[in-house]
Amino acid sequence: MTDDDRRAGTAGTWTTRLSQGRTVTTRTPAVPAPITPARWELDVEDWYPGLADRLHPVVDLGSCLRRGANT
Repeated sequence: MTDDDRRAGTAGTWTTRLSQGRTVTTRTPAVPAPITPARWELDVEDWYPGLADRLHPVVDLGSCLRRGANT
């Protein structure tokens, strides 16, 4: 049995027809049970080349800060 994203959910032998018409066979060993994490964290970053420079300019504040004053 496979999921909609074509991952095997059980052990078995699978036959696949490739785009050029050739058929291949894949054997899948026993599939472990799903794992539910007790705790997880997700960090997401959205990045586009060039856009960040216009929206969030980088300013060097080195000359404005005194050593140890901002800690």
